[in-house]
Amino acid sequence: MSLNISAVQFQESGFVQKLKRKIEQSHIDYSRLILELTESSLINHIDDTVKKINELRTLGIRLSIDDFGTGYSSLSYLKRFKLAQLKIERMFVRDILTSQDDLTLVKTIINMGKNLGLDIVAEGVENQQQFEVLKDAGCAKFQGYWINKPIPGEQITALVTSKQHQCFH
Repeated sequence: MSLNISAVQFQESGFVQKLKRKIEQSHIDYSRLILELTESSLINHIDDTVKKINELRTLGIRLSIDDFGTGYSSLSYLKRFKLAQLKIERMFVRDILTSQDDLTLVKTIINMGKNLGLDIVAEGVENQQQFEVLKDAGCAKFQGYWINKPIPGEQITALVTSKQHQCFH
């Protein structure tokens, strides 16, 4: 399960303790949770950010950089914050079929992330051609309307069950 966390939420005093209470109330396994943070949420109050990230990692929560490549994209973040995942911003994915520059950027992000042991997720996959190019480039996780349109929370269990059935039969 992934949760998007805004920069404002992340910088709140007591963020980790509040999140921990919510997780315990919901009976969610910490190790199954990925917090998606934007690059902008990491750059302010760096010492506090490092402290929070270490607390979250101690709980077993994994961290992801959402919309990678659109913010500050400092490679030092990848080293310093010991992330689990990078999510390639959809604006790069959108034009991989028509822009050699975007294709090169996406392939570079995929290769860099894989070499650092990170999961890579391509956002904004809208068609099979994009999916195939990304898959051929080494990306293994995808989001976008081609994969599935957004659905209400109460429909997720049925969707996952039907997808699992499709994969195993």
